Amino acid sequence: MEKLTLLVVICWSEGFSAVPSVEVKTLEPQVRDRVEPDYKLEERGWIELLGPGNYSLEEGNELALICRGSSNLNLAWSKIPGLLPNGMTRVRGEQVIVQRVSRDHSGIYRCQDEMDPSLYTDKIVNVLYGPDVLVFKMFIQTLDGINLNLVCQVSSNPLASVLWMKNGQIIQASTQVEYKFVLTHVILHPSKADLGVYTCIANNSRTLKSQDLLITGTHSYRQESSLKKSLSGKS
Repeated sequence: MEKLTLLVVICWSEGFSAVPSVEVKTLEPQVRDRVEPDYKLEERGWIELLGPGNYSLEEGNELALICRGSSNLNLAWSKIPGLLPNGMTRVRGEQVIVQRVSRDHSGIYRCQDEMDPSLYTDKIVNVLYGPDVLVFKMFIQTLDGINLNLVCQVSSNPLASVLWMKNGQIIQASTQVEYKFVLTHVILHPSKADLGVYTCIANNSRTLKSQDLLITGTHSYRQESSLKKSLSGKS
């Protein structure tokens, strides 16, 4: 607060013998109560998550989606894209509890103001599960003859390492073709030497699973003979 300096000069008339004096006074300004402007800022609002924004959990566990925001908001949960676990596109409220999550529940969940869609916050849910293994065989007709493909299809999160074994021995990777979640063991011109028990093994950080595929002479040759007849047009 600034101070004011007042200069006071005293004058005299002729015949006055006293020496004139000059007095300097410092005046404290008067303090007044500050008056705030008579207006109120309009808040746009805020939303925040309770818990981590990126959340991983085991399949079968409980999932809690919880958010909160300023009192002027109408909050609702949705999944981007898709439907919520209850099959609805949107659920009003700050909390959604899923008692048992499945792998299909992975994705992005959004807490959003219904009046102002630009106000939202997202939670990424990652459901972890062990590998599911499906094995089957396919006979492929080529110009050089018939090949046998042993197919192993794996679904898992996180991704699993997959390999083929024959009668307990690991098969060389040079005979295998891998594409996304499928590992195929290719047998060129199958013969009796290729008969046996083939096992597809999938392993990730959750668990290990395997599935056997039995290749027998009678079954394989019956399928090969049937394929040859269908390709030649015979019934």
